[in-house]
Amino acid sequence: MRAYAIYTIAIGLSLFAAGCTKDGKFNPSEKISKVYSKTTRTVAHLEENVWTTDTTINVAKHMTEEWFWDGKQLAAIAYYDADGRVERTVKFEYDGIQLAKAYADADNYIELTYDGRKVTGASSHVGGRLYAEYQFTHDGSKISQIEISYPSINEGMKTLVDARCIDEMLWQVLMPCDARIPLQSAAKGGSKAPLKLAVSLTWEGKNVSAAEVESNGLHYTTTYTYDENHNPYQGFLYALVTGGEATPLAKNNVLTATLTAPDDVAETTAYTYAYDGKWPIARGCGHTVGDISNRTSDTEMLYFEYAD
Repeated sequence: MRAYAIYTIAIGLSLFAAGCTKDGKFNPSEKISKVYSKTTRTVAHLEENVWTTDTTINVAKHMTEEWFWDGKQLAAIAYYDADGRVERTVKFEYDGIQLAKAYADADNYIELTYDGRKVTGASSHVGGRLYAEYQFTHDGSKISQIEISYPSINEGMKTLVDARCIDEMLWQVLMPCDARIPLQSAAKGGSKAPLKLAVSLTWEGKNVSAAEVESNGLHYTTTYTYDENHNPYQGFLYALVTGGEATPLAKNNVLTATLTAPDDVAETTAYTYAYDGKWPIARGCGHTVGDISNRTSDTEMLYFEYAD
């Protein structure tokens, strides 16, 4: 299911850095041309120790994305709603082979800065205003830490903030497929300091094996397992929220993502794939949230077509 942020046109960012490849270079040998989605949402309650379904909502298979390539570089992505209408189109600009800017229009865009091969910073603008700033630290050629500041979100906010809606970049990395982490400030005095997140990444080979997030004294850790097949998003510096594309921080495809919250409760999201050779042509994902008496389950299938 799609997760839309608190602004109208959501722009997010995902990063990959490994080996000697330049950050910002995205040139897969198999290029996505179209992405389709089929979703099911089930709402149920527990009655006399039996789960009873209250509502089932099915969204038929439909195209959600169309990718346009200019030679080896991705030029644009058009995003569609369930009725086949274009919701928005995101275009990409490059400095040589490195992604320099991604934009939906003049007021909604991200810009990236580099030091040679390595990305060092990024800024996200929404509605013509600065929404978030990013600073990247590398260990060798790999990104080891991401520090994020949100000038428009302060630590004194008392409402729960959907982490997937705080920033699509970060949470696409941590928990793809609509998994959400509620972050609530411990400060009740109305602090006006910008909300800040620190993300520490642990690598195993060319895959991120763990990501630890710290904010306002709260710690969340997500660990990952992978298969041995090719991830078509590897190296993709930009990730607009589409409801669960694979993390671009990995060479391979995620099989499980296990989130451990501050109360030590662990929750695992599992993924299944269908392949044509080493490249996925379909991916399934299911996620359930709720409590001891009510739950909502989302299941999504993504289908991939590749350019000839």
